[in-house]
Amino acid sequence: MKLNYLEWKCPICGKRNRDETNTFAYGSPIRNCRYCNCEYVDRRWTEIAVEGPQDISTNPGNSLKITVLLLVITAVCWGFGYLRYIDGLNPFKFIVLGALALIIAIFYIINAIRVRNGSNRDELRQYMRESEQRLQDPAYVQKLIYYGYKVPEKYIR
Repeated sequence: MKLNYLEWKCPICGKRNRDETNTFAYGSPIRNCRYCNCEYVDRRWTEIAVEGPQDISTNPGNSLKITVLLLVITAVCWGFGYLRYIDGLNPFKFIVLGALALIIAIFYIINAIRVRNGSNRDELRQYMRESEQRLQDPAYVQKLIYYGYKVPEKYIR
């Protein structure tokens, strides 16, 4: 499921690139600039067959901890907003910041529920299949090794 975008500046030409990604940025960390075609590694991407799944996609406790933190931020922002309001000042920034933290907290709650009841397992299996398919290419495996990834022996030829 494509939900997010990752943006970065090319380390060679400096132009901004943007790629659509899944929630956890599972995919090839080897990127190519759309403008100068320079190849480099972007460690925000996770090659799941090499690095394993990210903890937040397998452990609901992490999402719940982040949710609690975001709810505290929401309460503090709204508290400051209320104090500004009763002082006759504009509370808009605090109210908006609290609302944004609340919206993000809702997404983390949904993630925790999905991880807890296992509804994300099919997605993780699909990402693993895609990763294993990329690792069938010996040239790709050699590039990962060159960039410092510890590729499991079963993919090295």
